[in-house]
Amino acid sequence: MLLEKDIFFDKDILTLWKEIRFCHGEPWWEVYTEPTSGYSLMCNNSRFGFLTTLYGVHIVSMEEYHFIEEVLKRFKQQRMASQIEILISSATLNDFLLTEVNPDVVAKEWNKVQRPINVLVSLDNFNIKSISSNSHRKNIKKAQKLGVKSKCYFQEVIPNDIMQEFFESCRISRKNIGKQFRHSKKSFLIRRELVLQGKAILVKTSYKDKISYVYALISKNNGHYLDSGYNILEHAFTGHFAQYKLMLLMKKLGCNYYSLGILPEQSSYEIKRSSTGKLMGVDYYKNGFANRRVPEFVLR
Repeated sequence: MLLEKDIFFDKDILTLWKEIRFCHGEPWWEVYTEPTSGYSLMCNNSRFGFLTTLYGVHIVSMEEYHFIEEVLKRFKQQRMASQIEILISSATLNDFLLTEVNPDVVAKEWNKVQRPINVLVSLDNFNIKSISSNSHRKNIKKAQKLGVKSKCYFQEVIPNDIMQEFFESCRISRKNIGKQFRHSKKSFLIRRELVLQGKAILVKTSYKDKISYVYALISKNNGHYLDSGYNILEHAFTGHFAQYKLMLLMKKLGCNYYSLGILPEQSSYEIKRSSTGKLMGVDYYKNGFANRRVPEFVLR
């Protein structure tokens, strides 16, 4: 049974975000839970009790929207924060949000002028043909033809050697793009516990010496791509195949939408090209799987 409430209202999942923010030099985050609803938010104590989901909630019904409004009201009545912001988007209620919610621009790591877009995969009728990028589909078919091995971990204990290999693959993949992977071993213990609880999925694919991992959080209406890693830079097909196997399992489990993250509006960013002319980059990788793109709003 998947989480009915959104992943970013769940105390256990927010405990992971707290540890990740700590690893990035932000020790002031805490997890606050509203006792009546059981919904949790992240509290930024460096901003005098600013409460937020930190990442985007995805809703599918008016009932869910009104319940979130009620939870907001309860947090305010209990004076648990000086300010509250819930980041919210919806593939089904986008027109309503455009007219009823002040479409504030969320300040992420891009310029405030650019509008944040939730890059989604609708899983109802998901199959290889529904993947928007032709090169992504080719890579998945290549993996199938070559017999790439895959293993999905969900509601089970992940062996220590697999967790260590996953951690190292994340570190190597970040190093290959010039970034430092700062997440702690403790955060990976939390990741493993979330898989056991049925709140996350880890997928491993392997072909000869190449290994790829994908890790995602999951609730009924909001799967969320969190981490991926590999041990060898070449052969992107193992990574694409891992995402594909992840989405197939999410669909089987009853998850309706999978978010690959929040990106600037498509017209506002550039997609890198390699010397061979092939499209590259994280933005291209995420958009290549997506079949829905909806704005993200701020609900106060």
